Amino acid sequence: KQDRLANTFAHLAREWHEKNRYRWKPNHAARVLRYFENDVFPTIGSLPISEIRVKHIKAMLDGISARGVYETAEKIRQWTGAVFKYAAMLELTENNPAMLLQG
Repeated sequence: KQDRLANTFAHLAREWHEKNRYRWKPNHAARVLRYFENDVFPTIGSLPISEIRVKHIKAMLDGISARGVYETAEKIRQWTGAVFKYAAMLELTENNPAMLLQG
């Protein structure tokens, strides 16, 4: 059970955020985390990263875009893709469904 919790998207996103926030201004770091907490974690946060597919990411981004905040949806797609890259470096997944939705 502990391994399963450690491999959820939310856990890995928080880990990625913690490792990268020193590179960002404090207000940007807070904004990234807020977007994850408000827009990403409610939809895919509890899923193990290796089980997340394009359909999950697309549904999440479609929900964000439906609010008319297209630039926000693109930023969230990029940050979500960075979390998948981080998880791949840890050998927890081999896919990055967020990158497949690029462009």
